[in-house]
Amino acid sequence: MDLIKLLFLQLTLVIVLLGSLMNSVEKYLPTYVRKIFRYGKHSYQSENSYDKIVDKIEVPKSWFKHFYIFAVIWSWMGLILAISVYFQNYQPPLLFYKYLDFSCGSNREIEITRLETLTALSLITVQCTRRFIETNFLQIFSKKSKINLTHYFCGFLHYYGIVILIIAKSDGFNTENNQQAHIIDGVKDVFLAFLTTVVFLYLNYKQFETNMIFINLRKLKSGKIMTEHHALPKGGLFKYVSSPHMFTEVGMYVIMYVLLYKNSTYTYCLFWVISNQTCNAILTHKWYVETFKDYPKDRKSIIPFLL
Repeated sequence: MDLIKLLFLQLTLVIVLLGSLMNSVEKYLPTYVRKIFRYGKHSYQSENSYDKIVDKIEVPKSWFKHFYIFAVIWSWMGLILAISVYFQNYQPPLLFYKYLDFSCGSNREIEITRLETLTALSLITVQCTRRFIETNFLQIFSKKSKINLTHYFCGFLHYYGIVILIIAKSDGFNTENNQQAHIIDGVKDVFLAFLTTVVFLYLNYKQFETNMIFINLRKLKSGKIMTEHHALPKGGLFKYVSSPHMFTEVGMYVIMYVLLYKNSTYTYCLFWVISNQTCNAILTHKWYVETFKDYPKDRKSIIPFLL
């Protein structure tokens, strides 16, 4: 049984079910459901929003930085391991292979090449490193903003799963079939790796640009924090969508599919990212429209000109 595939499938089903309910019949849902699903700027607020159980499992939104600390360490470990196996002939202990079998099934097969593996792990590591720097050194979190522990742990599960699913289906990490001895397996692989890298890094930069717009809304040019309240963002991709950071997140995982389309487990991770980001973007867009009377009417929620 592929436990990582099952993990992303369950996350997707939950987010699609709850997201659909939140965007259609939210007012009929119990308070605890609304409080668990919503967080950040669109967190559930009302006179009767207190829930004794749910409130006890809420943590500061600034704890987002914790799973990026984990993500940057975990992704670098995965990348260094792959480099060691491919370039230094390092052989992981048998226990590690058994762990991969436990995580992604004992019948797992090689589905991606060494070049695809190195490229994917490098890009994920770049993303995790950038987000680690942003959340721990640049981002300004509101002291009043909370997230539910379910959101908190989902962050750990996501980054844990993405690294494992890449390595488990890669050449060099299967004791029964490690026949490929070269990194590059043809011109097509090089072209797809180059295309994926260029588009991924561009989207990564645009996400950084978006997050800096958010950060600059809360501080003066001198760097002094001016406010912790949410303001109307402008510039960059905000011209087209309310949540450019979510649009670029989806875009990065979509372009990674060009590289990892043969990895069956990655498809489930992609579904999870698309559904999670889309549901949150729709709620965020509604919040903007309800909060700012002069909110641009031509902005979409997450996909320019469409959604």
